[in-house]
Amino acid sequence: MIRIACTNDTWGDTMPLTRGWLRNAIQGKRMANIIYQIRNGYPIKKKELPAVCWQAGDYEGNKRTDGNAHLNGLFALDIDHVPGAIVCGAPHLYRQEPDAVEELAKEFVRRADELDIVCVHRSPSGDGLHVVALCQPEFQTIAQNQRWLAQALETPYDEKCCDMARMMYLSVENDFYYLDEETLFGMEENASEEAGKENIRDEKD
Repeated sequence: MIRIACTNDTWGDTMPLTRGWLRNAIQGKRMANIIYQIRNGYPIKKKELPAVCWQAGDYEGNKRTDGNAHLNGLFALDIDHVPGAIVCGAPHLYRQEPDAVEELAKEFVRRADELDIVCVHRSPSGDGLHVVALCQPEFQTIAQNQRWLAQALETPYDEKCCDMARMMYLSVENDFYYLDEETLFGMEENASEEAGKENIRDEKD
C-alpha cells in the first residue's frame, strides 16, 4: 500500500487516500453533478471536486506546500487539450464517444506494465488525461519522471504541474481507463475502507 494524500475539495484538509474513499468519490452523485456543470459551461466548479495529491503521502502540519510534502514515489502527468477530443456533457449517464483522448489512454494502458503506470483517467474538463505512475530510480525529480513518461509516448503535457503540493482533480467512474488497485492499496484492511467511505462528503442514494 502506498500512502497518498487526498482532499474533498480545493479548500479541505488532506487525509490518507483509501480504496473506499476513491470509490465513493468517483461513483457519487456529488461528483457527477460537478462534472456535468464543468462540461456544460462552468469550469470554475472544478475547485469543488475531490482531488488527490498523487506525489505526496502527507504534508507536515497538514499544510499543503512543497516544503511540507513527504513524497511517496508516485508522480502524475497532466495532459491538456488533446487535439480531436470529444467532450461528453453527461459522462456519468452516457458512454463517452471514442475520440483522441480515449485512443491516447488506450496506448498508456497497453504499456502500463512497461511504464509502471497505476492510473489513467480523463480529466474533469473532458479533453485531457491524468496519468499516474511510479517514479523511476534513475530520475531525481518529479519533472524528470514526467518528461520521461511523456517522451515514451511522444505526447505534450503541462510542464508546470511538477510541484509537490499539486492536486489532481478526479472525475466520474466512466472516465477511468485504468486503475491498479493492488499497487495503490495492496491488502488494505476493511476498516480503512470504511473510514474512507465516512470521510467523503457524498450521498450515493
